[in-house]
Parts: sequence; C-alpha cells; structure tokens
Amino acid sequence: MVKLQSGRQSQVHLSDGAMVVMKPSPLGVMASFSALGSHANGQVWNLRGVVQEVGPIEYSKVQEPMKAFKLVDAEGFVLPMKQHGAGVFEDGIQDLHEVIVWSALGKGLKSATREMDEENGSFWAYAENYILILKTISPKVPIQEVRTIF
Repeated sequence: MVKLQSGRQSQVHLSDGAMVVMKPSPLGVMASFSALGSHANGQVWNLRGVVQEVGPIEYSKVQEPMKAFKLVDAEGFVLPMKQHGAGVFEDGIQDLHEVIVWSALGKGLKSATREMDEENGSFWAYAENYILILKTISPKVPIQEVRTIF
C-alpha cells in the first residue's frame, strides 16, 4: 500500500519492472475553509493557506515534538493546526509562509463543552505529511473566524 500525496513524490515499482512516479496535484486542495465544520472530523484534507501565529515547539505526553499554528485562507477563515513529529524541526511552518499541507487529519472535539487542547479540535499534520512551501512571504490576512472541528 502506498500513501499518495503525502510526500514530494511517490514511486511505485510494478510487477513487470516498470516504475510509476506520482506527485501531489494542487487541483485537489481546499483553499477556502468557510464550509469546514463537523464533517471534517476524522477526514483527511489537503489544505492551502497562510501560516500565522506559530507557537513554540512543545512535547506530547509520549514526548513527540509538536507545534501549533493557524492556517488562514484568503477570506480570513482560520484552521487551528498541530504539526506533530519530526517535521516540526523543518522550515515549512513559519509565519507568513503560504503552504499546502497534504493529508491533514481533522480531529474533532470530544464534547461540545471541552476546550481545544493538544489532541482535539484542530487539524493534524504528522511526520509523514508533506508541507509544500508556495511563498515565503505572504501578506498577513485579517482573521475573521476560527473553524474549530466538533
């Protein structure tokens, strides 16, 4: 089994010896977050936006590195994001980078009254997820609304 669109490119060797190279396509990317809500919980999304408000590197209960940030679309809708694993130490998630986060997983709140924490209410990008930097300097987008997953 091959997880497609989570790396810069995937190579599959076929039984006849041929090799197929696949690269992520920007055509299957969500760039407007206004419609995301409860249906995003447990789903995998390719997301495009501008990184804002990057938090410090923290460590999970099992000592995995994590970094919180906000991914903002052009209309100012915000997705709370959590980068998890070795990718935290790479350069992709920095303020005002325009990025595509391939295969981000929506993790909803476990109850309506629970606050967002390290495990709930945000989109997660794990170590195997590829983050493509489109621009290193993008205009800051005024935040209109945070789209927490529930």
